[in-house]
Amino acid sequence: MNARNPRGRGGRKGQQHTASRRLKSYNVPLASPVTITRADGRTDQQPALPEKRSVPRSRRRGSAVCAMCGEKITGLLVVSKDQTVRGRQVHRACEEKSLAWVAERRARLQQAKTEEVPTERRRAKDWLIAENERLRRAQDAMR
Repeated sequence: MNARNPRGRGGRKGQQHTASRRLKSYNVPLASPVTITRADGRTDQQPALPEKRSVPRSRRRGSAVCAMCGEKITGLLVVSKDQTVRGRQVHRACEEKSLAWVAERRARLQQAKTEEVPTERRRAKDWLIAENERLRRAQDAMR
């Protein structure tokens, strides 16, 4: 704990495991015998462990839930590319519907941009630009 981080950081600190014959970090290959030297000077030879397939990590969470509609996902799930739920698991139908809506919205915005409907804000900005030009011309005339 210090002034920058008064509460400390959560979780364990330091080395989480020791290198043993079952870990890849151990410098003796998996399928080779190991010699153990005891404190009294005896040496024992331990036979090589048979090669094992790596065990997948157990799932700690329940079944997948769609980030858009909140229902359970049965079957194939999709990782969303939509900005609101990017990287989360969703139904394929929910993802397609969302992407279609986003594409439609972009098209509407693009169309509105090309039409250039004068808004109140745009009119105020045009007035301000015209007023600034008028004042500059008046200043130039005074000089």
